This record gives sequence, structure tokens and C-alpha cells, in this order.
Amino acid sequence: MESLAIVVSVIVFAIIVVGLVAVVTVFRTPQTSFGRTVSLVLNTIGIAAGLWLVSIDVGMGARVMGALVATANVISAVRTVKIRI
Repeated sequence: MESLAIVVSVIVFAIIVVGLVAVVTVFRTPQTSFGRTVSLVLNTIGIAAGLWLVSIDVGMGARVMGALVATANVISAVRTVKIRI
């Protein structure tokens, strides 16, 4: 059971970190092509992780956190693509 708790903690921590990266890229959009590519890759991972957390049968707090992470990543991806065009 301890190893399961550690795995869950690592997964939730990774989702929170991806959400924070999305929030940073919302306010400061990368200017280089490499930075945009890395941002879009992290946003894609964040969207998938947030939607996964929303879709599983867990408590309401985890679902809200997943929804916030997915929303922040969608906004960041839209801003990154919009500035790129």
C-alpha cells in the first residue's frame, strides 16, 4: 500500500507541475520556435493528464484540480498557436 501511495503522489505532483507550467506560459508566451514546441508538447501532456484526472472515479477535489489543469493547458496552447500564426 505504501508503494501505491507513492505512485499516486508522483502522478498528482506531475499533474500539478504541468498545470503550473501552463499558467506560466499563459502569462509569458515563448518567443522562439523551440520554446513554442516544448510548450505545445507540455500543454498536450497537461490536457491529457487533466482530462484523465477528471474522468476517473476519485474525489471531487481531484476532479476540480484536473479540470483546472486541463483548462489552463488549453488556454496556454491556444495562446501559443495564435501567436505563432
